[in-house]
Amino acid sequence: MLKTSSLDVVPFSSLSRHRRELAGSAVRQLALAEGQYSNLHVAVAMGLDGKEIIAASNRQTPLPKNFHAEMEAFRRAEESDNPAKEIAMIGRSKSKDDLTATPCGVCLDMAEYHRTWLRKKGYLSESSDLVFILINNIGNRVHVTTLEKLLPTKIFKEFDPASIESDELARFSRLKEMAEKSMSGEDSRYERFAVGAALVTLDGEMIPGRKLTTKTDGLPLPAAATALIEAANREQRLGDTLVIVTKGRQENHGPAFPSGTIREMISDAEYLATIKKGSPVKTKVYIVSSESGRAVWAYAKELCPCPIHSVDLGGVPHF
Repeated sequence: MLKTSSLDVVPFSSLSRHRRELAGSAVRQLALAEGQYSNLHVAVAMGLDGKEIIAASNRQTPLPKNFHAEMEAFRRAEESDNPAKEIAMIGRSKSKDDLTATPCGVCLDMAEYHRTWLRKKGYLSESSDLVFILINNIGNRVHVTTLEKLLPTKIFKEFDPASIESDELARFSRLKEMAEKSMSGEDSRYERFAVGAALVTLDGEMIPGRKLTTKTDGLPLPAAATALIEAANREQRLGDTLVIVTKGRQENHGPAFPSGTIREMISDAEYLATIKKGSPVKTKVYIVSSESGRAVWAYAKELCPCPIHSVDLGGVPHF
């Protein structure tokens, strides 16, 4: 999620033999990518020294279902019990000549799940991490980093009510109350982890959202997502405040960190609001623990420094 300018450039010659093999496999796999309906072709190669290298490329269609290279690679690694700890990724944008793409929020979610799987299997210690080898468009420069460094986990700040104006505090309090009320909805009864959300639109309307969960294996729809969808249905756009309240499953009863998927959605919502308003929208995202009352906040832009829409704005593309 970091901009590549903040990552160390590593010469190919300094890579270990195995990492050179991974990078070479990813570059070769890129020729098989099918991204005619997008601006970005993606290929992934992952493995462990002495083990089989798993390579995959994206397949994109005009239909809603796309085939993500990283999703396919992680799935195959886990199905074959392959302890792949190092991941080489390359993305080639049609409109950029020499840029290094960075993993998007969805890809980072997959990587976190894979890291958890590796640790449960005993393949990765708690003190070790997944290694990412990010290759630039033309395949002559690499950035080596870890999953933890790609996650924006340290951007949240403690919320101090005394630090904001009275009208902003009143808006936060009202949204928090709405989020807590929506959190008690019956759709949370299938999980130990409840979430509620509420946002204010550009026009000042306050809209709540709750997580929709069923007994099936389908993924739940996040509370913030339902609030954003409802705002869109009302032809409204995200304003300057979004509050998410969480309850349960946190050992320290602190605010839960939003997934990469929801970080992308919030970032895109702020981007669309900026287009509608015609000037920058700076949305504050508050995460509140229902048990302890502790609250933290960050700007939406900090949650996703290189969002998907950054390609449209001439920014750094990412997987």
